[in-house]
Formats: sequence, structure tokens, C-alpha cells
Amino acid sequence: MSTGSDYIEAKIKSALPFAFLIISHLLIMSEDHSRMFWPYMIASYAIAFIAYYVRRPLKYQGSATHYMFTKEVWLHRSSVNDYTLFIFNYIIYFHMIALYIMHYPYFVEDGVTDLFQLLGLEHTGKQAGWGVIILFTLSTLMLAELAYYLLHRAYHEIPFLWELHKVHHSAEVMTPLTYIRSHPIDLFLQQFLRFSSIAFCNGVFLYFYPSIESVYTIAGIDAGLFIYYIMGANLHHSHIWIRFPAWMERILISPAQHQIHHSTNPKHFDLNYGSMIALYDWMFKSLYIPTKEDEDISFGLTPKEQLKYNSLSQLLIEPIRGMYKIAAKNIKTKMQPPRPSK
Repeated sequence: MSTGSDYIEAKIKSALPFAFLIISHLLIMSEDHSRMFWPYMIASYAIAFIAYYVRRPLKYQGSATHYMFTKEVWLHRSSVNDYTLFIFNYIIYFHMIALYIMHYPYFVEDGVTDLFQLLGLEHTGKQAGWGVIILFTLSTLMLAELAYYLLHRAYHEIPFLWELHKVHHSAEVMTPLTYIRSHPIDLFLQQFLRFSSIAFCNGVFLYFYPSIESVYTIAGIDAGLFIYYIMGANLHHSHIWIRFPAWMERILISPAQHQIHHSTNPKHFDLNYGSMIALYDWMFKSLYIPTKEDEDISFGLTPKEQLKYNSLSQLLIEPIRGMYKIAAKNIKTKMQPPRPSK
């Protein structure tokens, strides 16, 4: 027989997903440097709304609003784990660890300056024109994307790093916040490489053009990122299937392309590593361009592995345990004496 306390406890448990959803999205949608800043979210779902009526999803008869914001996705256990992990990372990582990473680029810039001086290269002292600023903007974008592509591919091809990246791929359903469903160590490596690549470009261009202030910006952020955000970046991690024309998908990553990357279908494994740009996938033979109006795909890990990633504590601890096992096994193998030949 249920009691009043049981009823209250049940109500609290049923309200927790909504609380995590609201808190996490209020935190990140107020950050103007984030791709989930509220204007970019509105732009993404405006695109999704239009796409729904231009090409209604197969086998779906509900309204566009229900299709985009169905509680079966947004309040799924996997999504709640996204929200709790984000809140943890927001408090612990972004406001503590990330502050130190953001100071690191100055060492890279100084290193570039010292190297060029050692090589005897002279400052041009020229004023940076529009051509230089555009080249600076594109170089920064392309180098940062290359750093991401190489790291992302390493996550999938090196078992030790895959243990870390499993956190991201353990999402069984996806919402825009799945983008930050990452272990703190994963976030550190991503930010470290991204800031390092940007700092390298800064060092090169500032050495030859000391007057150059920054890359070309729109609304206070890198022009390339602004275009990417406004073109529906938040739909990359979602169930909303949107393809670009085939020629464009060789240049830019569409939401459908990244959903293919998360697919549990073996034919989709280890493809579409890019974040914004598809050029590196095209160059290095890892590009998959969806050809169907819709594909029946599911997300997550194998059923056995999925059991290890169903709570915040598991998402934080299981990758460390997996990495330790691989490292210990490799060390043990190397320490074993070679078998005598017959």
C-alpha cells in the first residue's frame, strides 16, 4: 500500500528529468560563445520546422512540434544523463580546468615567434588588408578542424582512446546537448588541440602582420563558426534527419552525416569524423554521404556495453577503468619473457 511519502518521492523522481533539462539548457543557452546560444537554437529549429513540411519524415504522421520535441527523446534516460553530465562539466570543467587551458595558447604563440626569429625571418610590418584577414580566418578554421579530425579519428582507431570516447557514443537518443556528452579528459584533449591550433595560426600571422587584431567575426565570433551555427549545427546531435545537396556534403557536414557517424549499423562505423567540414573526410576516405531521404538508424553502443554507461558515476568512472585495463594488459604483455623457439 503506497503512503504519502511514496507519492511525494514518485513525484520528485518524475520531476527530476524536467529539472535537469531546464537547468542545463538555461546554463548553456545564455552563453553567447556557445553554439547552443538561444539565437542559434532558434535558427536550428526553424530549419527543422521548414524541413519537416518540405519533406515529412517517413512513417511519421504527428505534428512538427511533437516530432522535434517529443518527450520520448528529450526525457529519455540517456538524455537525462546528458543533462547531468553537462551540469557536472559546467561546474567542474568549464569553470576550473578550462581556465588553465585558455592561458596555454600564449606559450604556443611565443614558441612560433621564437622559432621564426631563430630562422632569421623578418617582420613585414605591413598593414593587414582584407585578403590577409580572410586568409587568417580560413587558416584558423581549417587548422582547428584538422586537429579535431585527427583526434576524433584517433579516438575511434586506438582502443585506449576509444574507451574515453565511448561516453559520447553511449547516447541512445540525441538532443543538442549530446554535443557536450563527453568525459572531462575528452573535453580537455579537444580544447587543448583546438586552442593550440588557433594559437599557432595567431603566432604565424601576428609575426608577419603585427597590426592584425583577430579573425573576421560576425556577432562577436569567428565568421566560419557563425555560419556553421546558424546553418543548423544544433541538429547534428538530434533525431532530425536533414541532408544537404551531395556536392555540399563534400564540403560541409550535414546533420544526417553526423547521425550516420553515431549509427549502430556496422556499415556506418568509423565514418564522417569531421565536426563542421567534410573536406578532410573526403580527402582521407572516411566520408559517407547519405543517399536516402531517410535511414532507419539507432544510436548507442552494443547492449552489453550500454549497461556500463547508464548513470553519471558510470560515465565518469567506466572510461578510466577501461583505459586502465588496456594499459595494464599491454604492460603485462611487454613484461612477459619471449617464448623459447622449438
